[in-house]
Amino acid sequence: AGSDSRLTFLGTGAAQPSNYRNVSSYMVEMPNGGILLVDAGEGTLGQLSRLASSHGFANGSGGVDVEGFGGDGGGGGGGMTSIDDYLRNLQVVFVTHMHADHHLGLVNLLAHRKRLAAAAAAGAGPGGLARWAERPVIVTGPIELSWWLNRYQKVEGYLDYEFVYNGGLVADHLAGKVKLAGRHLDHFAAQRTPQGRRECQDKMRLICERLGLATFAPIPAIHCRDAYALVLEHAAERWKMVFSGDSRPSEMLVEAGSGADVLVHEATFQDELHHEAMQRNHSTCGEAMNIGRDMKAGITVLTHFSQRYPKFPNYCADEAQRTGIAFDFMGVRLRDLHLLPRLHPALTALFPAFLDDHDTAGADNYYK
Repeated sequence: AGSDSRLTFLGTGAAQPSNYRNVSSYMVEMPNGGILLVDAGEGTLGQLSRLASSHGFANGSGGVDVEGFGGDGGGGGGGMTSIDDYLRNLQVVFVTHMHADHHLGLVNLLAHRKRLAAAAAAGAGPGGLARWAERPVIVTGPIELSWWLNRYQKVEGYLDYEFVYNGGLVADHLAGKVKLAGRHLDHFAAQRTPQGRRECQDKMRLICERLGLATFAPIPAIHCRDAYALVLEHAAERWKMVFSGDSRPSEMLVEAGSGADVLVHEATFQDELHHEAMQRNHSTCGEAMNIGRDMKAGITVLTHFSQRYPKFPNYCADEAQRTGIAFDFMGVRLRDLHLLPRLHPALTALFPAFLDDHDTAGADNYYK
């Protein structure tokens, strides 16, 4: 895809932060300036701050810029050089499921943006409040996320956001695949009534309008209760991007993501731990690449590595030329996705396969 849209990996590790990988968060910067975050694990605000304050790369927005590796080296990050810039442009946060490593950083993001809006309101001139400060961030996620945010607000005060339930945005033909029970099922059923469906469709149109998308489609994932993947299609640039979330390999996702330009797929375990991946409803590296092949994705980027591999999952390094390995602060314009496999030699040198005693301390303890 000949696209100026940009994908940045803020956290690529599983379960808990390590010295080398924070927990899950992915940022998509759209040509219209809007930002989508997919997941916001613990420390996401800090990762954004580090990204914004980093200097010395081609684009000035921080991070390790793939454009500088054989690309044109021009621009990036929408010219954003402070965390405040990122938060002003943040439009939507999509939370895949309710494990803490995917949502625990959300409240800090919302609280910081609320403080920015309050400061903007205090300094507003005759022209009134800036448009960004008038529009709350749209948070889409499992229904338990809404309950959790509501409880948090009762203790810490109001957070300016608008919640949309992922289950209400699932296409009708996939609704029976959503994994729910008890009061979760009752809430889901309410979203599937004609009135509930109309409201959800209105919310989806608003999300697409803010981000310039033609498609914003949660897909039921094979993981825990109320877990989702996400399929995006851009209206003007016509690219297609897929996030697996945490999941076992899914034929639903293969079908929904068919022909994607990029698939970002979890690869929590190496292939010899297939049995453990099945037990924990995760995927192995090989399974993730097979999903990319079956989907006919332009490139598959592997992420969400178990922290037992604290540096670089070298068991994937010599795989096909349509596979990229994610690491924290890696940023790439979609038009440069084809460069990712060429980074493997540099990454193996940057993150040596032989770990010292400090790196491996506790590495045998997996946390989910």
